[in-house]
Amino acid sequence: MTVSELNNWIEYYSEEPWGSVVSGKRHALTASIIANVAQSLSSKRQRPFKLKDFEIGCASRNQTSCSKNSSWQEVKSTLDALCKKRG
Repeated sequence: MTVSELNNWIEYYSEEPWGSVVSGKRHALTASIIANVAQSLSSKRQRPFKLKDFEIGCASRNQTSCSKNSSWQEVKSTLDALCKKRG
């Protein structure tokens, strides 16, 4: 790869990042939107969900890369805590 090609990839990444952390944030955004719409239709309104309510693993720690995937036990623990917190 030439220096010019590398610079093009760096520029492209700055405009449209990719990877597991970015993907996780995009999925968390979608989940928070769906949860807020569903909550707005219920009679029991609470504070709006935030993006951080749905970030799991590396994305929730604001890391730029993941060294490992979250285990199902970590995901379950996070979701259990969220459910307890939300009532």
